[in-house]
Amino acid sequence: MIYAGYRASKYLMGSIAKSLVFAFIITGKQEKKAVD
Repeated sequence: MIYAGYRASKYLMGSIAKSLVFAFIITGKQEKKAVD
């Protein structure tokens, strides 16, 4: 039970990290376009 919760939280943290990186890349591209 504890192990399952650990895996779920680890997966959740990983998906949050991926979405943060994805959002950072998108905003970075938009900023580059604005500069150009």
